[in-house]
Amino acid sequence: MIVELWQEIQKLSAALATYQPKADRSPTKTSKNSSTPPSKGFKPNIKPSKIQGIKRQRSVGRVGGGRELHPEPDQTIIAQLKNCPQCGEKVTAATQKLQSVYEKIEIPPIRPIITLRERYGGQCACCQTEYVAPVPLGMEPGSPFGSSIQSLVTYLRYTHAISYERLSSIFGEVFGLKISEGAIANLLVQVKTSLDEQVSQILQRLRRAKLICSDETSARVNGQNQSEWVFQNQDVCLHVIRPSRGSEVMKEVLAEHRPDIWVSDLFSAQKNHPAPQWQVCECSSTARLPICD
Repeated sequence: MIVELWQEIQKLSAALATYQPKADRSPTKTSKNSSTPPSKGFKPNIKPSKIQGIKRQRSVGRVGGGRELHPEPDQTIIAQLKNCPQCGEKVTAATQKLQSVYEKIEIPPIRPIITLRERYGGQCACCQTEYVAPVPLGMEPGSPFGSSIQSLVTYLRYTHAISYERLSSIFGEVFGLKISEGAIANLLVQVKTSLDEQVSQILQRLRRAKLICSDETSARVNGQNQSEWVFQNQDVCLHVIRPSRGSEVMKEVLAEHRPDIWVSDLFSAQKNHPAPQWQVCECSSTARLPICD
């Protein structure tokens, strides 16, 4: 037995002498297997075949790949010859065949439409009543930026997360409209005020709902850590941001309402749900309905 063990030790020692340490094989940390943010992850290299690729099947009238021709173009330009470019002999349209069809697409010049409002008034010579001429609906005094600008600013800000500085630059360079960052901030406050009625209606429907799904996550507000809560079901969705992550936010939103079913994760505040039935789930995002097992 000693001889066999000695021989085994010799074999292992020889193998150890030739051993070359290999690089760390632990998996690279990404946003999918760790808490690393998505911005720190590395995308895999694209294979050259996908970069060079094979041309798509060509569309009618096009050489190579391309987009489909629009079925209803705004105008059509027909290019035909009246004379042969070589000898000058007259040619007819019947002798010519269609060689190619392609599009040229342009965006019309974009410029703001500015309406100057001159509002007159005075004092009645008979009764001494002071008066001011009425203006059309939507032309009242206040912000010079109309509803179309409000809608576009809101869309770019909250759908594409464009900063105030870049929004100001976009409106100046693309639309030829000078608008400051402060004006954009004031405009968004006005938009919020105009949406208060819709938010109130959503809150009323939520306070009558039998099923409510809820989740919360962190949010940064003016350099401070706060919590963004979501309350939703198949009909409505309400987001609120509060400094607290406690159950008092649920009480603030739902008031005295008690839904039949509450769907949430195992966070301590969610355990204080006001519903008689509790469905535990793994919430994937505050922007979606929780995924329940």
